[in-house]
Amino acid sequence: MSFMDHRVLRDGHRALADTPCPFEKAIATRLCGCQHAAKTQIAEREAIRCTVADAQDVCVQLLMLLVENGTFALRQTGTPAALPHAKALKIQCGGLLGLQRALDPYEESPRVNNIFGLVKRALLRYKDLPSFPFAEIVREVSTYSARRSRNTRSGSGSE
Repeated sequence: MSFMDHRVLRDGHRALADTPCPFEKAIATRLCGCQHAAKTQIAEREAIRCTVADAQDVCVQLLMLLVENGTFALRQTGTPAALPHAKALKIQCGGLLGLQRALDPYEESPRVNNIFGLVKRALLRYKDLPSFPFAEIVREVSTYSARRSRNTRSGSGSE
């Protein structure tokens, strides 16, 4: 595929996904799901958009805070405009799993079934996004590995 083909796909992705899901990579891994996610096909690629603009705004803010607080865990300096794919996965998947664990330290599920439901529960407990326990959340970001064995979760050996 040529550079021009990639640009056409990218532009098509933007046009169809008027409210792109900020956690699209996490959902694409099937590690996460969301009640507001809708999948769209663009050529042979899948795009995930948010069906509720207000929910998308909250998730965009959360992702920005995860990046801002997680840059040291990624061994990044500053806050990059666009993270490489593997680091974006660490932030998204690790951040959501970290938030899930912060809400319930005994949660052992390697999956976040409903991202926005998780965010709403966290907002009930912590009142606003900046008050989320990012020190706890970032621990999961730093230990998250995209290439986990099916039988392990952060080295715990059980699901």
